[in-house]
Amino acid sequence: MLWRYAHGNVLEVGVGTGKNFPYYPPNVTVTGIDLADQMLPGRVPEPKQLRMPVELWEGDARLLDFPDNSFDTAGGHVCLLSVPDPVRGLAN
Repeated sequence: MLWRYAHGNVLEVGVGTGKNFPYYPPNVTVTGIDLADQMLPGRVPEPKQLRMPVELWEGDARLLDFPDNSFDTAGGHVCLLSVPDPVRGLAN
């Protein structure tokens, strides 16, 4: 239930098809990352249909290239699907 506590700039790891977007409050900005490119553009709602800005990235959650302190809230619901080596990912 990441969306319950979300505020400010939000990073959602394992964003998938964006099923959580409707639950976020309208005053957040969501950056979603997913390892599977087939889950992203065309499978999530158009940004104009959402209550907040959303930016989507394809990639490995272990290799995020965002500056420190870029996000106020971070989490994932099914995020281990976005981590090629989940044991190593949990250890970091």
